[in-house]
Amino acid sequence: MTTRNNGKKITNVNTQWFKDRLKEQEMSMRGLGRLMNLDPSAISLMLRGKRAMRSDEANQIANLLGHDVSEVLRRTGVPVEEGVRHVSVTLRAIKNGKVENIPSETVRKYPAPIDVPPTAEAVQIRDDNSNLDGWIMYSGLAKKDFASSTGRLCVVTLQDSSRILGVLKRGYESNRWNIVPLTGGSVQTDVEVDHVSEIRWIRPTLD
Repeated sequence: MTTRNNGKKITNVNTQWFKDRLKEQEMSMRGLGRLMNLDPSAISLMLRGKRAMRSDEANQIANLLGHDVSEVLRRTGVPVEEGVRHVSVTLRAIKNGKVENIPSETVRKYPAPIDVPPTAEAVQIRDDNSNLDGWIMYSGLAKKDFASSTGRLCVVTLQDSSRILGVLKRGYESNRWNIVPLTGGSVQTDVEVDHVSEIRWIRPTLD
């Protein structure tokens, strides 16, 4: 049962389970918030069921606590279907954040967070000079109205159809955008963007 009254639970979180997992990791709520770039009060509200946990946050917490995202979601009261979902990794991000298609004959499927939608795209970092080499990024839906994505990691599609994996920032000129590539290299400045897909889930290692 959920409610949206102020000060009351909106999700049925098993708070003690999260406290126990934090203790196992020798981590405080403040420490968790710092790693997630969230205010400690937001973490406290979320783990007490007074603030909804977004799916990307559930994925971050799962990675930090060393548990499957499906288990984290269950502990927040979210019904989760059984079984493991696999998603085809069809894109690769190489040097300077450039995103390109993986040849169809070498496309592979990898385990994905249980709540990844069927329409999600998966991008694998393939840059042996990057500490993120091999990591997989799962994107959300493409958005034409992407002002709200400022400061977020995205697959950015430019007007010329080229794509970059990086953090989206406002440009210096009107209706232009800067992109900070995730895998290093020069910042793309004052480019025209067609649409973006925010990275919602990150898989640091492969099973």
